[in-house]
Amino acid sequence: MNGGQATEASTQMAAEAEHFVHMLTAPEAKEAFTAFFEKRKPDFSWFN
Repeated sequence: MNGGQATEASTQMAAEAEHFVHMLTAPEAKEAFTAFFEKRKPDFSWFN
C-alpha cells in the first residue's frame, strides 16, 4: 500500500475495532452470550 492509503486503512481499522469492542459490551450482546451458554433462544424484546 502507498503511504497515504496505509494510514487511512490503519485509521479505519482502529475505528472499527473501537466500535466492535463497544458492541461486545452492549446489553444485547450480554443477552446473546447468556442465552447461548444457557442453551436457549435470546430474548431481545425488552431492547425496543
